[in-house]
Amino acid sequence: MVALLALTLGFTSCEKQSAGTTGIVDYVVLKLLGEKQVLLSLGDTYVEPGWTATDKGKDVHNTVDVVIVNMLGDVVPNVTTDAPGIFTITYSATSQDGMFISEQRQVLVFDPGLTASLNGSFKVDFAQSKRIDGGNNWTWQQWSDNYTNPDVWSYAAYSMTEIHLNFTQVVPGIYEVDDLLGGFYMGLRGYGPLYAENYGASYYYYYAMGGMVILNADGSVDLVSSHIPSWGDSLEGFSGTFDEANGKLEFHSLYGGMDFNIIMDKD
Repeated sequence: MVALLALTLGFTSCEKQSAGTTGIVDYVVLKLLGEKQVLLSLGDTYVEPGWTATDKGKDVHNTVDVVIVNMLGDVVPNVTTDAPGIFTITYSATSQDGMFISEQRQVLVFDPGLTASLNGSFKVDFAQSKRIDGGNNWTWQQWSDNYTNPDVWSYAAYSMTEIHLNFTQVVPGIYEVDDLLGGFYMGLRGYGPLYAENYGASYYYYYAMGGMVILNADGSVDLVSSHIPSWGDSLEGFSGTFDEANGKLEFHSLYGGMDFNIIMDKD
């Protein structure tokens, strides 16, 4: 009887709280004009395409908050085009009903005169690449000898003995790369093939530090972004150089207190 009474009171309370309300709330109708990805050559001027915003049918575009963030994660006053880079512009608004909404536009600044290119694939040099951690400062080959040993690892058969990294050009000088750790966990440890076989193809790059980099005219390579799904974090530091004449690419990817010094040759 007590339980039934409590249940009855609970229903009564809910009915009183919802009496006279519809439960419908409104968001600002926010629409970006122009493209959501804008490409600019060095020296060009960024012209904001604009946006529209209405709240319950009223024009509120002047209340939209606009924030520009550069590829280092810093909030900046405007898009600059004196150097290659990527800017993310976030437009946000809160309705009369307190509901928040946002839209984003990406601006990519590139050097159209850049002749060097990372587009394609690079083979990791097992003899020269190292993971420097203060302990086993082994080359990729030494790690490979270790991880492909079936007497030590039950999943040794999944460890890759040759690794190629893929660079996909977004615009000249800006590239997406599938693993900024040189395939260490995904390939050497064999987690990529292992997880793909056991959990599905979508898990192949689960232990790969995917990201985006910029190649500069002087051969230096800068980090734009990075993310590894398995641990949900990113690189702590990065530097890179590309020797176009010899097709040699070198990355220093800092992660977990370790320096993944990756040497690669253009395929």
